[in-house]
Amino acid sequence: MKIKVFGEPNKFAKVKIRHPIRHTKIIKKLFRFDNNGEKIIETDEVRPRVLKALLKNRKYESVEEKPEFACKYCGEIFDTSGKRQGHYMRGCPKKE
Repeated sequence: MKIKVFGEPNKFAKVKIRHPIRHTKIIKKLFRFDNNGEKIIETDEVRPRVLKALLKNRKYESVEEKPEFACKYCGEIFDTSGKRQGHYMRGCPKKE
C-alpha cells in the first residue's frame, strides 16, 4: 500500500523512537520531502514502529493504484482482465 505524506518542502522527515534496550531516544532521518512538500512511501519499505511514529503528527492520505490491462494488439486499456478477455473474444479489430 502506498501512502502520500505531507510536510514542509525540502525538509527531512525525522522520527524520534525509543531504543528498546537502552531506553534512550533515537532520531532517524527517513527521507526528504519534494518541492511541493509531498512524499509517496511504500508501507512495506518502512518498519511498523517507524511508520506509526511518522504518521503520528503529519497529514497523510492513502494512494490507490488501479491495475490497467491493455490489449496486446490494439493497445486499448481496460480496468479488469475480464473486459479485456471479452474484447479478445468479440474480436479485436487489429488482431486479424
